[in-house]
Amino acid sequence: VPHCLSDAEILATLRSMYAATRYGVLLTIRDYDNVDRNSVHMFPYGYRTIRGVKTFVFQRWEFEGDLYTISFFFVRDDKNGPSANLSGKVYKTKYYAVKTGKMIDLMRQAGFRQVQCLKKDFYQPVLTGLK
Repeated sequence: VPHCLSDAEILATLRSMYAATRYGVLLTIRDYDNVDRNSVHMFPYGYRTIRGVKTFVFQRWEFEGDLYTISFFFVRDDKNGPSANLSGKVYKTKYYAVKTGKMIDLMRQAGFRQVQCLKKDFYQPVLTGLK
């Protein structure tokens, strides 16, 4: 859902889900409720070997209000030895950091009933709604 960049786009998506489901939905979303939107965030994903090349993978989030640019970096060390031969790629897109309360409201607007957040039972919000 974060690739939908406005409430209207999310609502249209939820209405499509509502039309397609028989019983309801279970959605997991990122927990944006307490994310500081005034700073850049870095999230390491580890150092691993990809096709024989040592690669460091990390994300960077840069906020502009409720939208942010998410950049996924792949930094490769193509040479073993005392001097590194670094190369890399970065993939970027925009996401909408929709808060849990807003998502629950949009689910209700789309027609779902008995919408619940099971945030305490999982590491990120799990939302359920019945048709």
